[in-house]
Amino acid sequence: MSINHIKHPGELISEYLANNNMTQKELALRTGVTEKHINTLINGHKNITNSFAQKLGYVFKDTKFWIERQQEYDNEILLQKQEAGVTDEEEQIANELHDIVDYWVNLGVFDNHNNNIELIVDIRKKLKVSNLTYIPEIVKIGAFRTQVSNNSQINPYVLYAWIRTCEMIANKKDIEKRLDIELLRSRLEEIKAYMLVNKVSQGIVGLQELFAECGIIFNVVKNFKGAPVQGFIMPNEKGQLVLCLTIRRKRADTFWFTLFHEIGHILNDDYNNKFVDFDRVDSEREFKADTFAKNILINEEHYNKFINEHEEFSRLDIEKFAKNEKIKPFIVVGRLQKDELIEWGDHLDMIDYYEWVS
Repeated sequence: MSINHIKHPGELISEYLANNNMTQKELALRTGVTEKHINTLINGHKNITNSFAQKLGYVFKDTKFWIERQQEYDNEILLQKQEAGVTDEEEQIANELHDIVDYWVNLGVFDNHNNNIELIVDIRKKLKVSNLTYIPEIVKIGAFRTQVSNNSQINPYVLYAWIRTCEMIANKKDIEKRLDIELLRSRLEEIKAYMLVNKVSQGIVGLQELFAECGIIFNVVKNFKGAPVQGFIMPNEKGQLVLCLTIRRKRADTFWFTLFHEIGHILNDDYNNKFVDFDRVDSEREFKADTFAKNILINEEHYNKFINEHEEFSRLDIEKFAKNEKIKPFIVVGRLQKDELIEWGDHLDMIDYYEWVS
C-alpha cells in the first residue's frame, strides 16, 4: 500500500530556522535545551511537548501554534496506523530491527523515515511480507529450521532481515558465470593465498572476483545481535550461488576457517533453497565441512608430523610451520588451541582481528 508522507512538526522548526538565518545551536541556547534535542526534533525522532512548545512560543510563532501542529501530526499518524493495519506488536518488531534498518540506509537500499508507520510499511516491502508478525512462521519452514529450533539466541525477525540483507546486497551484484563446482575445487589454493594479502579489504575484493569466476556472489555482511550466523548460502535464479560471511567472532583464524567451512558445504552440495550456518550446531554435515576446512587450511599429514615433533610450540616453531604451509601463523595458533595442544590464552599476540568498517 502507499503511505503519504506526514510532515512532522520538527520539519517546521527547520523551516523557521532557515527563514530566520538561525542555527540549531542558537535555537538550543534560546530555549535552554541541548543541540542534540533540537536535532532529534527536526529529524522527527522526538515530539514537541507542551513544555517545549511554550519555549518555542517565545522564539517562533506562539505556544498554541506548536501544540496544534503536534496534535495534527499525532492524529494523522493514528489514522495512518489504522489504515495500514499496523499493530503495536509490529511497532515493537520494527524497534528490534533498528540496527539493520540503519545498515540498509548506509547501504543506500532504504530511506530514512520520520514516523513509524511509514517505516513499518517500507520494512514490510523490503522483507516481502504483508505483516511483520508472520516472519517467525516463514523462518520455521526454511532449510535451516532444525538449527533455528535448537538455538535460543536467535531473534527470528533479525535473522530473517539479515537473510534478506544478503539477498539485497547480492542483487546489486551482476556476474555472468553460472556455478562451476569443479572450477571452485581447482582454485582452493588461490583462495587460501588471499589470506596473505596485506590489506584485508584488498583480499576481500580479490576473493569476490575469484568467486565470481566460479559463479558465486561473495560478500562479507555485517552481523547483528539476534542472528548468530557464520555463513549463508543460497542459489539464485541465474544458476549461481550467493555466499555471505560475517566477522562476528572477529578472529582472523575463525573467518578463514568459516570461509572454507562454507566452501565445504558447497562442494558437498549442502544447499538446496537457503542454507544458514549457525554456531554450535552438531551434525554429520557440519562435521564433514569442519574436516574439509581443517585439512584445506593445514595439510593433515604435515600437521600430524608437526605436533608429533614438538612437546611445546614456540612462536618460532609456529611461524616456521606457517611459512612452509603458506598460511598465516594465526591459523596454526587457532588449530593448536582448538585441539587443546596449547591454552586458549597462549600466543594471542599472533592472532589477527578483523573489525567492521562502515
